[in-house]
Amino acid sequence: MHYLKQILFIDIETAPVVPEFNSLSEAMQVHWAKKAQYLKSSTDPDASPAMLFEEKAGIFSEFSKVVCISIGRLVEKDNGWKLGLKSFTEH
Repeated sequence: MHYLKQILFIDIETAPVVPEFNSLSEAMQVHWAKKAQYLKSSTDPDASPAMLFEEKAGIFSEFSKVVCISIGRLVEKDNGWKLGLKSFTEH
């Protein structure tokens, strides 16, 4: 179990750079509309680009921003294991 001390856990959370499709610049709306042609909605197979933006924009780098990075590691303490976490957040 000592090999667990050598693992660094990392989680990166993203969110869309703007709250809705209509807030994008015209050029970015065109870019998203092209990308949306290849995406499928988990709720509506005939979803509009605006609906797909709300659902999926946070996972595409050109339409998202990093809002939280968390790191963690396991530490052996008092005959057991503790999880040490540190998060870095910003709007």
